[in-house]
Amino acid sequence: MALNSYLPEEAGGLVAAAAFDDEAGAIGGVRALHDVGLRRQDVAVIAKDGARARHVATEAGAYAPRRSRVMLPFLGGLPKAVRIRYGKALDEGKIVVIAASDGQPADTLATVLERVAKGTNVGTWWQEPAGIFPPPEEGGPL
Repeated sequence: MALNSYLPEEAGGLVAAAAFDDEAGAIGGVRALHDVGLRRQDVAVIAKDGARARHVATEAGAYAPRRSRVMLPFLGGLPKAVRIRYGKALDEGKIVVIAASDGQPADTLATVLERVAKGTNVGTWWQEPAGIFPPPEEGGPL
């Protein structure tokens, strides 16, 4: 059985993301992404409070990356593109849902996050390889 991280190790990939004010909104965002065919491995949940991100990820069926215990500053473990786009939102206590474009165009994922899930600060970009998606051993079956 093959395992895969949905952000290719060599090239990276297109992602779409949105910020949510509360856990219910973030859970709705992840579930909306599942409704268009994304799997647990395709979706990452990030929050300033790691326990909050893990709770949303567990409830909705997504991945919450574990961050280093040494956080200088808090956002130091996130990719630069995520820090630039969502650093302020994370500092304000928002939850960010990031989806790897695996079979669905990133623009479609952004539309789902914005119109269906009512996320804010919606964006798409090319994300270089990063630890925000599960490593192959946690990725699950294809």
